[in-house]
Amino acid sequence: MIAKTLTLAATAAALTASVFAQTPLTINTPAIARQCEHTLITWEGGSGLFFLVVLENGSPIQEFGGLPAGTQSFDWQTNVKKGTNVTLSISDEQRDTAESAPFIIRHGRNNCTVVE
Repeated sequence: MIAKTLTLAATAAALTASVFAQTPLTINTPAIARQCEHTLITWEGGSGLFFLVVLENGSPIQEFGGLPAGTQSFDWQTNVKKGTNVTLSISDEQRDTAESAPFIIRHGRNNCTVVE
């Protein structure tokens, strides 16, 4: 009887821990990003509001804050000049942060105002 009670208690504790366990925050590197075209940015994990930053040489060139909790993607109008090497950084309300691998903005349309 005691063993059964301990087993039930351990199972309940494990289930409770798994409910409250947070998946680590990760961001995916886009396969391709083209100037003046939409790029789908996706991530997993984290909690609360999200804050997305586009970095060039470690310095922010664009920031998108307050992305709603539960969101796992952002449609970025890629208004960064072709040839620019960028990295994406995302953080959540717990200040967990993840970065993509660096990638280069490719040639696309010329119908938007680009960040120089």
